Amino acid sequence: MSEVITDNAQRWLNAISFAEGTRRADGSRGYNIMYGGGTFDNFGRHPDTVIQGGSGSPNSAAAGAYQFMPATYDAAAKALGLTDFGPSSQDRAALQLMRW
Repeated sequence: MSEVITDNAQRWLNAISFAEGTRRADGSRGYNIMYGGGTFDNFGRHPDTVIQGGSGSPNSAAAGAYQFMPATYDAAAKALGLTDFGPSSQDRAALQLMRW
Protein backbone atom coordinates (compact mmCIF):
# COMPACT_ATOMS: atom_id res chain seq x y z
CA MET A 1 0.00 0.00 0.00
CA SER A 2 1.43 3.33 -1.04
CA GLU A 3 1.03 6.39 1.13
CA VAL A 4 1.33 9.95 -0.14
CA ILE A 5 3.84 11.76 2.02
CA THR A 6 3.16 15.47 2.33
CA ASP A 7 5.87 18.09 1.86
CA ASN A 8 5.79 18.82 5.58
CA ALA A 9 6.23 15.14 6.44
CA GLN A 10 9.15 14.97 3.98
CA ARG A 11 10.78 17.86 5.83
CA TRP A 12 10.45 15.98 9.12
CA LEU A 13 11.90 12.84 7.56
CA ASN A 14 14.79 14.87 6.16
CA ALA A 15 15.45 16.42 9.57
CA ILE A 16 15.49 13.03 11.29
CA SER A 17 17.79 11.44 8.73
CA PHE A 18 20.12 14.44 8.99
CA ALA A 19 20.18 14.20 12.79
CA GLU A 20 20.85 10.45 12.56
CA GLY A 21 23.77 11.05 10.21
CA THR A 22 22.25 9.14 7.31
CA ARG A 23 21.78 12.03 4.86
CA ARG A 24 24.05 11.73 1.85
CA ALA A 25 25.98 14.60 0.27
CA ASP A 26 23.45 14.72 -2.59
CA GLY A 27 20.59 15.19 -0.08
CA SER A 28 19.18 11.68 -0.41
CA ARG A 29 18.51 9.49 2.61
CA GLY A 30 20.79 6.54 3.36
CA TYR A 31 18.20 3.80 3.73
CA ASN A 32 20.94 1.14 3.89
CA ILE A 33 23.12 2.71 6.62
CA MET A 34 23.87 0.79 9.78
CA TYR A 35 25.01 2.18 13.11
CA GLY A 36 28.63 3.22 12.75
CA GLY A 37 28.36 3.96 9.02
CA GLY A 38 28.45 0.48 7.51
CA THR A 39 25.87 -0.55 4.94
CA PHE A 40 23.61 -3.50 4.22
CA ASP A 41 22.24 -4.81 0.92
CA ASN A 42 19.09 -6.75 1.79
CA PHE A 43 15.93 -4.70 2.34
CA GLY A 44 13.85 -7.83 2.98
CA ARG A 45 13.99 -7.21 6.73
CA HIS A 46 15.74 -5.09 9.36
CA PRO A 47 19.34 -6.36 9.46
CA ASP A 48 19.20 -6.75 13.29
CA THR A 49 23.00 -6.84 13.52
CA VAL A 50 24.66 -5.49 16.65
CA ILE A 51 27.61 -3.26 15.79
CA GLN A 52 30.33 -2.82 18.40
CA GLY A 53 30.55 0.84 19.34
CA GLY A 54 34.22 0.97 20.10
CA SER A 55 36.05 3.20 22.56
CA GLY A 56 33.43 4.59 24.92
CA SER A 57 30.54 4.22 22.45
CA PRO A 58 27.60 1.89 23.02
CA ASN A 59 26.84 -1.13 20.86
CA SER A 60 23.75 -0.80 18.68
CA ALA A 61 21.63 -2.63 16.10
CA ALA A 62 20.21 0.63 14.71
CA ALA A 63 19.78 0.67 10.94
CA GLY A 64 18.14 2.52 8.09
CA ALA A 65 17.60 6.16 7.28
CA TYR A 66 16.07 6.79 10.72
CA GLN A 67 18.32 4.37 12.65
CA PHE A 68 15.51 2.10 13.80
CA MET A 69 16.22 -0.39 16.54
CA PRO A 70 14.82 -3.81 15.57
CA ALA A 71 11.98 -3.94 18.12
CA THR A 72 10.91 -0.37 17.36
CA TYR A 73 10.77 -1.07 13.64
CA ASP A 74 8.96 -4.37 14.21
CA ALA A 75 6.24 -2.64 16.26
CA ALA A 76 5.63 0.02 13.61
CA ALA A 77 5.83 -2.56 10.80
CA LYS A 78 3.26 -4.76 12.55
CA ALA A 79 0.89 -1.84 13.07
CA LEU A 80 1.15 -0.89 9.38
CA GLY A 81 1.33 -4.39 7.90
CA LEU A 82 4.80 -3.77 6.44
CA THR A 83 6.62 -6.84 5.17
CA ASP A 84 10.09 -5.46 4.36
CA PHE A 85 12.65 -2.82 5.34
CA GLY A 86 12.68 -0.96 2.04
CA PRO A 87 12.80 2.83 1.73
CA SER A 88 9.02 3.27 1.50
CA SER A 89 8.49 1.03 4.53
CA GLN A 90 11.10 2.94 6.53
CA ASP A 91 9.40 6.23 5.67
CA ARG A 92 5.99 4.89 6.66
CA ALA A 93 7.33 3.42 9.91
CA ALA A 94 9.02 6.71 10.83
CA LEU A 95 5.79 8.59 10.22
CA GLN A 96 3.92 6.05 12.36
CA LEU A 97 6.35 6.63 15.22
CA MET A 98 5.73 10.38 14.91
CA ARG A 99 1.99 9.76 15.14
CA TRP A 100 2.43 7.60 18.23
